[in-house]
Amino acid sequence: SVDNIIGVVSMKQLLNRMATAESSEVAARITDLPVRDVMMPAYFVPDTMPLSSLLNDFTNNRRQIAIVLDEYGGTEGLITLEDILEEIVGDYEDEFTPRHRHIKKEAEHTYTINGGVRVTELEPKLNYPFPTGDYVTLGGMIHQHLGRIATAGDVVELEGARLEVLEMDNHRITKVLFQDNVSQQPDDEESSAPETPENNLLWDSTKRILKDKAAADEADNGQVKPMRPELKKSGEVTVQKTGS
Repeated sequence: SVDNIIGVVSMKQLLNRMATAESSEVAARITDLPVRDVMMPAYFVPDTMPLSSLLNDFTNNRRQIAIVLDEYGGTEGLITLEDILEEIVGDYEDEFTPRHRHIKKEAEHTYTINGGVRVTELEPKLNYPFPTGDYVTLGGMIHQHLGRIATAGDVVELEGARLEVLEMDNHRITKVLFQDNVSQQPDDEESSAPETPENNLLWDSTKRILKDKAAADEADNGQVKPMRPELKKSGEVTVQKTGS
């Protein structure tokens, strides 16, 4: 039962035992063994044990997992070496960690990123040159730029980019929003100008004047220039003729 744990099975040790078997037949027989024959004795620790002491215990005795007991001797949970390392330095990646979960594209030039991802891993994926400093992870870079422990909602402005802390787990940054402020070329003023009745009237008048000017340029006898209507403030139209 949960409160009567007798042992644990290490998948890595089990696979290693199968890989070092004398033959494939022996390796196949290992999978048929009962769990009791391949398990390791459970290692128990109190829930009040400091992480530093447990880390030293793990490294000195080559352990990677322990069962945590409460003050009444009941099982409260389990803790692994990876849990301790993640609590100290952020997300700890090994060969079993799915890497795709760390960087998620939300929109063009916008990503949500796990704070434990290494900055050197982000640069080629985001095509952005992060500033260098005395840190390894994205969370460490944010802490250094802030000069304090981050809180959800903190923003760090970089050259051409913006970082916002979305989620925290105690003092650890777990989720960051990255926005690359890519400059965009503005549209031409003419194409962006709003279409209004005044603009249409101006355009019609301009076309009419250009048409009359072109007709005048084609007259090569120098005697009579084409007639051109002139708009007066009163709205009357007169015909203007030039002499030779």
